[in-house]
Amino acid sequence: MATASTVLLLLPGLGSDHRLWHTQRSLPYKTVAPDYIDTLHNETLAEYAVRFLNYLFDEQAISKDDDLVIVGASMGGAIAQEMARHIRVRALVLTGSLRSNRELRWLIRLFGSRLAGRLPLWIYRYSIGIVPLVMKYLSAVHSDDIKLCTLMYHDLPKHFFRAGYRMLSHWPGCEVSVPLLRIHGMRDHIIPFKRVSGVDVVIADGKHLLCLSHAREVNQAINEFLSGTSMQPA
Repeated sequence: MATASTVLLLLPGLGSDHRLWHTQRSLPYKTVAPDYIDTLHNETLAEYAVRFLNYLFDEQAISKDDDLVIVGASMGGAIAQEMARHIRVRALVLTGSLRSNRELRWLIRLFGSRLAGRLPLWIYRYSIGIVPLVMKYLSAVHSDDIKLCTLMYHDLPKHFFRAGYRMLSHWPGCEVSVPLLRIHGMRDHIIPFKRVSGVDVVIADGKHLLCLSHAREVNQAINEFLSGTSMQPA
């Protein structure tokens, strides 16, 4: 059973940062919400996850002795699964995330694998103007959170956004050997509900950024899940 000493490592999705998790700060656990480090040339998502994990150890953001739960949104969920192969964790929580690239909408997977790495960075920089429209359509978040998403995308290094798309679209998935809670929206346009399996909590009107749009449901599901989990080796 999770306790107040449990540490939640909160990993944001592509295009966002630690501010994505402002609604999860009220959970009765210590929360750590780091921003991503830079990628290396042609790095895989699995390689990046290990390097990022070591960075968090070096910065003492987390410890190998922590009673750790990793919570990941979208791409953060994929990174969380890879991290769990290398550190002991109590559990994993995926919110609007994926188990492999096969669960991505085919057009998004095609963009990431074939086009994302070839587009010049100025296209990513100037695309900030359409972020509010994209967020309104894909995520159904409140107007204040649309502004937040726009600001996070503005502040994100665009080469990371490009590299993240490439890494995610090529990620084959990995085995998970710890308790896993999967929360998914039936109206997710990025990772369509019909393409996923093993969903534990279904949010009927939920789209992609559930930790913002359905914070109460997500927090309640995390609390109920962690109240019954036991430590298992990763």
